[in-house]
Order: sequence, then structure tokens, then C-alpha cells
Amino acid sequence: MADDKQRISKQDLRSFIEGELLKTIKVHRLSRASSDESYVEPAGPPTDEEIDDFILSNPMYENELAAELVEPGLLGYGFQTAIVTEAAIAEFLEQTRGWVGSREWLAADLIPYHQYVSAEPLQSKLWLPQQEARPSWLRPTPSALILAAELLHNGRLLSELSWRSFEKLMAEMLEREGWQVDLTRGSKDGGVDIYASREDAMIGKLRVVWQAKKYRESNKVKLSDVRELSGILERSSATKAILVTTSHLTRGALEWVRQDSYRLSYKDREQIEEWIRKHV
Repeated sequence: MADDKQRISKQDLRSFIEGELLKTIKVHRLSRASSDESYVEPAGPPTDEEIDDFILSNPMYENELAAELVEPGLLGYGFQTAIVTEAAIAEFLEQTRGWVGSREWLAADLIPYHQYVSAEPLQSKLWLPQQEARPSWLRPTPSALILAAELLHNGRLLSELSWRSFEKLMAEMLEREGWQVDLTRGSKDGGVDIYASREDAMIGKLRVVWQAKKYRESNKVKLSDVRELSGILERSSATKAILVTTSHLTRGALEWVRQDSYRLSYKDREQIEEWIRKHV
């Protein structure tokens, strides 16, 4: 007799992983903090980045599954569904629980067992990279911007992007506006996700640090988050720090930013959506 089948989404699978991580995330974070001085321990439930780290370091997952769960791709997003057997779901649950309690995960001794490589187009049918002059009317649209615009077009939320796609979205829009952008891995660089630099004719050199908070609407940016960003600004010798979020700021966080508005700023959900529409 064939196994019963059911429809399940990628977000369903990530949500299950998040629920299992709640059991050991405190131990994992303590281990990371003890071995990495630059690590800033998050508060609350597992972050999207922690879920991604869990997926990419889990040797029990198939490569294709890990890649799909971390970076759904141009047409997938987190809400794409598939029909799977109960046996397949049971195997996924077993693989998840096995890694949650593993020594490697608890000790934060992680090796990126899976690698996801984003496929970028090398050429268009109308212009080839080897041509000396690129037509002025040909302006390629970065993949993260396509994803974000399509989400908004379909009434979806930017929080459905993966955390890395959200960071890439910020970087791509900044590059379009003439900034020289260095996209980092935030957890490895003291909480900075993007360094953006350019030279102003009147002021001189500017360097801005950007921190992305891809939160659900119910999870607002807290005062502690903004205070953390102030500390990052002091340590980075940057001109200004800007926090971007798919949610909103609490009243306390807003007041802190306004009191230091020459050095701190923010873009919340509505401002980012308007920024995206400007570029598409």
C-alpha cells in the first residue's frame, strides 16, 4: 500500500526546524560566545541566520533539500509547496532532531557540509560581457530585487525572503545609487551586514554601516537592538549607521534613533517597499 501523501511548504519545514532549535539554541549560543569574541548573541527564538547555519551544517540532509530550504530561488520563495510522502516527512523530522542534539551543533563546532551557490546569469541575448560598450538601455536587474518586487506584486511580505537575500537586496539598491558596497556575513563581522562608501563633493568621504533585521511583523526592533547598533558604529569608525527592518521599531527604539539622528537612521517595512518600487 502506497504511503499517504500530503502538501507541505518550505516554510513549514523551516518552522519545524525553528521549533526543534528552541530546545538547544541557548547551549549553542553559549558555545559560540565562548569561542568567538566578535559574536553578538541574539535574544529570543532562533534567527533566520541560525536556522540557515543549522541546515547547511547538517550532514543528514540531502544537498538539494538544504539548498532549497536556505535559498528558495527565483520562483520558489518560502511559500512554495510540494506533495511528499509521510515516510519522507518522518525521515526529515528524524534528521532534524538528530542534528539538534548532536555534539557538533551543541558545541557550535560547525562545518558547512552543504554549499549553496547562487546561479547568476553570465550574459543576455542582447549583450555579451566581452563587448566593449554596453548599451545604455540595457540595465540588468539583480536577482534579489526581482524576488522582492515579485513578492510585493503578489501581496506577499519581504520577511518571506531569506535573510541573505534581504541583505543582498539592500546591497543591490545601494550599488544602484552609486555606493561602493561590501556585503559581509554579519555574524562574522561584529554585527555589520553592509559597509557602503562613497565620496561627496562637499563633505568628502562617507562610510555607512548597515544592519539588516529581517523580522516578522509581530517581532519589532527593540531598544536593545538600536543600542547594539550604536556600539557597532563606535567600533567601526563609520560616519553613520542605518538599521533596516521588514518590521517596525518599538517606541523606545525610535526615541533612541531620533536623539542621535545625525549618526543613526532607519528604514522600516513601508520605507523599504517604497525604495524597492523606486528601482523597479
